[in-house]
Amino acid sequence: MPITDPAFAAAVSAVPLPGGATVTTGRLSKDSGHPGMQAAAIDICDPSVKTPDDLRPIATAYAKALKASPLGEELFAVYVASYQVAGKDVKNEVKIKDPDFQLHLWNGKPSAAAELKTWEVVVG
Repeated sequence: MPITDPAFAAAVSAVPLPGGATVTTGRLSKDSGHPGMQAAAIDICDPSVKTPDDLRPIATAYAKALKASPLGEELFAVYVASYQVAGKDVKNEVKIKDPDFQLHLWNGKPSAAAELKTWEVVVG
């Protein structure tokens, strides 16, 4: 499913994925607990991702692109997932989130290692 919001699509497409990986969908959603804000969710299919630690660098690249985008100030959370679909089965599902996106700089500070630890595991 294509990403319809142009700013969101531009931020997602700016992130290079490893060979064999593709973006499957991206969506923005609202939450009554965060008026005027949105959450961003990006789903990819990357067969090399098996654990949350495999997904953290890719998710961090998305967070940096989103923070620098026109959407940066209106996102309260970012979710990144990777999985493959085999028939009706989903395999290798991994999902992580930054539920406090506005509290994090996503600019390499205080360190790249600290940024990787920011992500909370949802599935995986």
